[in-house]
Amino acid sequence: MITYNGERIVDAAFAEQVYEAVARIPRGKVATYGQIAAQVGDTLAGREVGHIMSCAPSGRNLPCHRVVNRTGALTMLSAGRKNNVLCWKRRA
Repeated sequence: MITYNGERIVDAAFAEQVYEAVARIPRGKVATYGQIAAQVGDTLAGREVGHIMSCAPSGRNLPCHRVVNRTGALTMLSAGRKNNVLCWKRRA
């Protein structure tokens, strides 16, 4: 992950690995941002995983409701991003 002037630039290959890891989370289970980061090979990239998930394309139909923070709380909706709201509405 590269930060330039406060804007995040995401490595597309890393983002794709994150999306694939999230897609593999089975029903009835959750994973933390840190666990997903470790699965894709960067144990220190939990924040980057959170950023990638906040920008996830709605057409991917990812189970974003299965991704939680380290305390087990759902946090994506609190970001207030339109895409996250759409993700939650699809699961309602």
